[in-house]
Amino acid sequence: MSELTRLYKDLASLKADLWNAAEQRLQADFALPVYCFLAMSAIGRLGACQVDDVAAELGIGRRAAGELIDHIEAEGCCHRRGRGARARRALELTPWGRSVVREAGLAFDDELERRLGGIVPPSDLEQFAAALRRLRRPGISCVS
Repeated sequence: MSELTRLYKDLASLKADLWNAAEQRLQADFALPVYCFLAMSAIGRLGACQVDDVAAELGIGRRAAGELIDHIEAEGCCHRRGRGARARRALELTPWGRSVVREAGLAFDDELERRLGGIVPPSDLEQFAAALRRLRRPGISCVS
């Protein structure tokens, strides 16, 4: 097995393990799926944004992001500002949504700290995060 294949398998397994741990924690503490938390966090971080912005932030398709936003909106955690069903409407968190993101964010960070913080030195995490950001930045494509 090549080192790149091993790296791929390790990254995929780590992502699944972290996702599952975060999902269990957020579901238990807030009845909140991790994908909703990530979308709400993106809206909170970006400010008034569009569905396309959330899709790009999460690396998912526009249709999936739209359905996700519909779900979050139905839960009362965000709303769309603007006129008309077809108008490009800005997404914003509601006060309730901001509260959920703030509280769930503490639990999310705590779960990641439990699983990564005591194991990997901060300098290694910073280098790893920087490398991942370089690989994911716009203009870099894994597909030729």
